[in-house]
Amino acid sequence: MIVSAVALSALAGVVSAAPRMGPRGMRPNEPAVFGVPPIVLYDPVTNKTTESTDYSLLPPHVTSPRFRLFLNPDGSGETKEEARAALEHLEAAYDCFVGDLGWNSTGLSVWNNEGKEPYYKTGISLIANVGGNFAGLAHYSTRVWIQINSGSLYPSLTVHEWAHALQWHQGNGWPSMDTYRVWGEAFAQWVADTYLTSDLCAAARAKHSLPAGDSLFNPYTTTARSYLAIVDGSPRDPITGGNNYDAWPFLTYLTYNLDGWKGMGRDGVMALTQQTPLGGNNETPLHVLQKVLGDSATVQQVVAKYWARMAYGDIGHPAVQRQTDESINSLNRDMWVRVSDGEYKSQPGRSPRYMGASYARLLTNGDQPYTEGPGNQTSRVKVAIKDATGPYTATLVVRNKDSKEARYVAMPDGTVEADVSSREQATVAVVNTPPQLLSYVGVNMYGTPRNDSTLAPESEWDPANREITFSLSVSGGEVSIPHTVT
Repeated sequence: MIVSAVALSALAGVVSAAPRMGPRGMRPNEPAVFGVPPIVLYDPVTNKTTESTDYSLLPPHVTSPRFRLFLNPDGSGETKEEARAALEHLEAAYDCFVGDLGWNSTGLSVWNNEGKEPYYKTGISLIANVGGNFAGLAHYSTRVWIQINSGSLYPSLTVHEWAHALQWHQGNGWPSMDTYRVWGEAFAQWVADTYLTSDLCAAARAKHSLPAGDSLFNPYTTTARSYLAIVDGSPRDPITGGNNYDAWPFLTYLTYNLDGWKGMGRDGVMALTQQTPLGGNNETPLHVLQKVLGDSATVQQVVAKYWARMAYGDIGHPAVQRQTDESINSLNRDMWVRVSDGEYKSQPGRSPRYMGASYARLLTNGDQPYTEGPGNQTSRVKVAIKDATGPYTATLVVRNKDSKEARYVAMPDGTVEADVSSREQATVAVVNTPPQLLSYVGVNMYGTPRNDSTLAPESEWDPANREITFSLSVSGGEVSIPHTVT
């Protein structure tokens, strides 16, 4: 996947301007081939453990310089050739994130920061059923090991699970802290998508003769459900399910850093992980982001600009922009209810929660969702937000249909006037931006589950799951909602 020139320019500018945030990744003493950890044997009679190097005791497996993959013990599932092919992707991901980008090595102990002990291969086991409806799981003691369902040995999953291991090795692993854990899946998806698609990993993929892959982006889960809290770990469900597997584009936005935020860019996500305080301090990655930004900007400004750019997928990731374009006529049209001509109110259940967004797709110059109006026209569009039940940040996004270039017009008082030509399209992005960052776990966003599967009263919901509502007044166009189709 080719990263746009503007994205690479922004990446280069930020990396040259900001110091690396203390990476301890590929050290000079790191061996080309990692060792094999001894087998630990337990004697129930003496209640003692001993170490053995009799590797004939192990089930069938294949190895690569930094990984060891155990095949399904019953002989079913992947062959050794398929397993070796899977390890090639993991080696490439390691070369990218540890070798090129400077993340801590997964060959060391989780808690070792000095690199003085042996480097051991990361163990991966194929089993018939991981359980819990998961395709893979990462576990840890002093070292991380991975389990993957037989038949699921594809790079988007194997690199995702290895990304959890990578997360553990950054000093203060997000999976170990309640208010960070919900971000773990977004992080793992970001690693997998970056490996598959980004020029940041192009050299590593080429080293292993591997092509770029398909993006993990799904506009119908990320953009269409933009109203959810920025990361929501609610159990997967068609009605109340969260977005933690689909929130990774925010990390991609910070990585490509088209807006030049301080401390972001190529090393931005690493900065968030390695500057996480010991124990977490009951904070979230957004709190760490604010520390990295310092006085240069607020998290609220960053998140608001992220959602404004996501209106048309303009975050520096070509696949995100392309897939947004392909589905734009079907996105976010369920977020509004028409009250009268030019007057709309936000749809209950589709209004923005903590750091989430509502989009109002505007139809101007005679456009309809699937058809364009006559050319060579210009509409004077006026928008006003009224009756908001909480703080928000709003932006009018106007994008050229041909060049895909967008202009972002701030709405500091909730109002805006702008000319929109027939060669442009426009969207209002309204983001729930409370003045104080929230500390939230993000798992039981709808309160304690009831035995009868009904939702708890809204008063018991996590504060991060409470939406703000508002009204919208529009002239010079109309909001695209289902019944506007003729």
